[in-house]
Formats: sequence, structure tokens, C-alpha cells
Amino acid sequence: MSDFFRRIRITARDAWSDGFYTITQFHHVVEFFVIWAVNLFIALVVAPIVLILILVLLPIYWLMLLFGKPVPPREQDVVSYRMKEQYQTEKQEEHLL
Repeated sequence: MSDFFRRIRITARDAWSDGFYTITQFHHVVEFFVIWAVNLFIALVVAPIVLILILVLLPIYWLMLLFGKPVPPREQDVVSYRMKEQYQTEKQEEHLL
């Protein structure tokens, strides 16, 4: 493993001394660290939030659905259901006549 790093160090020193290490090569170094920082942010901030949402809030939501009090229907839904029911019975009565 140390041979690997030694070769990288020698290659970088040769490139620097030859004047080859210009801004175009430097932007790859910056790009590497930006990608590394973004990945670190995702691993330390985003992933725990997603895990909390999945592992904690989702089971709580399921338990609320299972054991929670049923929500009564809205008044407008009841009225529209009754009007629809009344319309259907009137249609059936007309059909029978």
C-alpha cells in the first residue's frame, strides 16, 4: 500500500515540476473534495433524517391507523350522499311507474 502512495507522490511531484499541474488538473482535486463533502453531508444529515422518518414515524402512523378513533364524515359528504340516494330512489320509482 505504501508503494501505491509513493507512486502517486512521485507522479504528482513530476507533474508539478514539469509545469503540467495547471488549473485544469487542480479542478479535479477540488471536484474530488466537493463530491466527498456532499457525500459526507448525505451520510451524516440526510440519511439519519430518512431513517428516522422510516423507522419511527411510519410505525406510529400505522398504529394510529389501526387503533385511532375513526374520523366522522364531513357534513357536505353526508348531504351529497343523501341527495344521491334520494335521486336514485326517485329514478327507481319513476322506472317502476
